[in-house]
Amino acid sequence: MSMRALGIAFLNLGGEMLYVLDQRLYAQKIKNEKGQKIMQDIVSNMFSERFLDEVFRPQEMCHKSAFRILFERLAHASIMRLNQSSMDKLFDLMAMAVKYQFLLVSKPREILLVTLNHLDSILEFVSESDYCVDLIEKCYKRLIKTYSEMDEFQLQEIRHSILNCLQDMRVKVSVFLKEKVQNWNGTFALPNQGPVASQNFIPGVIIYYENEGKKKSVFKESKFNPGSRYEEALKDGSYERKGNRMISLGLNVYSAKKSVDTILAPESNYQKANLVSDLETCVPDPKSRAQLDLLCRLIGKSSSNTIKMNDFKLNLFNNEEEEFIYETQVKNAFVDDRSSKIVSFDGSNRHKDDRLSKIMNQFSHEEDRYKDVQNRKLKSNNYKRMEKNQIDDDNDDDDDIISMMDRLNRK
Repeated sequence: MSMRALGIAFLNLGGEMLYVLDQRLYAQKIKNEKGQKIMQDIVSNMFSERFLDEVFRPQEMCHKSAFRILFERLAHASIMRLNQSSMDKLFDLMAMAVKYQFLLVSKPREILLVTLNHLDSILEFVSESDYCVDLIEKCYKRLIKTYSEMDEFQLQEIRHSILNCLQDMRVKVSVFLKEKVQNWNGTFALPNQGPVASQNFIPGVIIYYENEGKKKSVFKESKFNPGSRYEEALKDGSYERKGNRMISLGLNVYSAKKSVDTILAPESNYQKANLVSDLETCVPDPKSRAQLDLLCRLIGKSSSNTIKMNDFKLNLFNNEEEEFIYETQVKNAFVDDRSSKIVSFDGSNRHKDDRLSKIMNQFSHEEDRYKDVQNRKLKSNNYKRMEKNQIDDDNDDDDDIISMMDRLNRK
């Protein structure tokens, strides 16, 4: 597990959270001034220097339940409030989007370009606030300084750690389903064609070389059908502040006119029970709990359940019926998940399988053979011990006779 994965995961999940909130603020017709205030409050807490110092510190990757609590605190650092169902849905959208993006990158180095795409979009949300812009600019520099010099293996470790964290989530998102990049069981349909990764050859060509001293020259080439249509690699994306990233992963897929809907997959392993603020249940590891507690305390404004005069509730559902369906699916998925953890088998029918019986008999024969060898060794050791004792007894008898004859001679 990479000790540098937390910073990349946090920035990408945070970018996706702001994408969804921006769309819902537009859908609920929140005034532009109030919407700007919400985005600026969240960004100012999310990119504060003390907070990023802790996030970018080398440490183990958080569990997804810890991310869920952390982003709830961030979302409530403004005048906006979300109920549990809306927060659950928000985190589902965030996690599935990041999971899709990190699955789709053609090489590990592209995860930095995905992260930069998120930062570019966040900067547009708060472009009117000089303070927020300055915080994001500092984050740009910190990100490049920390990750740009890493090799492919280190970046692959980061990618693997983040995907490992999100591997059990299979929430079906309407945007992905409509674009046919997600299957109905919650898994993603990854493309097997298109541009190859940079500095890689297009499949379908075999090149034969021949040695000419220290040089190698092409002897011949042959072609074959690779089974899919591949294209030449695109140019590498730029890490510059206003450079061309060359990929669309990490951009806002929720335009203002698109609805943001999620359908929880029945096969999901995502547990909702006691997920909101019970740190003992969600994050049982003391070290992780202390880490999460520190990050939450670094957020300027604590999440309180009390609604103040200027606060308002943001709902991620279009109506009450949609929210009820979502909660029902979550409950059913949790019940199915608990029952799926019970594995039952019938040991009484083991003799009905001839192949299994033969294997078990082989083990029993080996065990009997081992016991016979051990018994023979034990008997041999006992016999040797008895012979030794007999010799010692005979020596003792000889000593007794000699002693007796000595006493008689003295008399």
